[in-house]
Amino acid sequence: MTPALLDHIIDSTAIIYGITERELSSPCRKQHLVHARNMVADIAYTEFIYTYSVIGKRLNRTHGTLIKNLESFAQDCRTNPQLKAIRAMIHQSAKDFLQQQLQTVHLQAGAASAVGEPTIIGDP
Repeated sequence: MTPALLDHIIDSTAIIYGITERELSSPCRKQHLVHARNMVADIAYTEFIYTYSVIGKRLNRTHGTLIKNLESFAQDCRTNPQLKAIRAMIHQSAKDFLQQQLQTVHLQAGAASAVGEPTIIGDP
């Protein structure tokens, strides 16, 4: 997955929680920040196959911390409908972002082939 997708997940989560990216990666353990971090990690890992290492670097956490937190986050989502709804919104936003990126690549590929240039997917 692209770093842009992880950036989008982080940005979307920060907006929904009303926090900054700096707060998201801070050592603070306030519950809303913990939920936001876990939200990012859960969606990035579960839905988009980012590694714990990549997620951990962005959130300033170790992979062990992520693993432990995601176990409790899964339980929180099962018992808290609001968390589940927020997760669904951020996940949908990430899927929409990917769809938009894919459309941009296809448009660029179509424009390149229309002028006889070789088509390289993902080439800016």
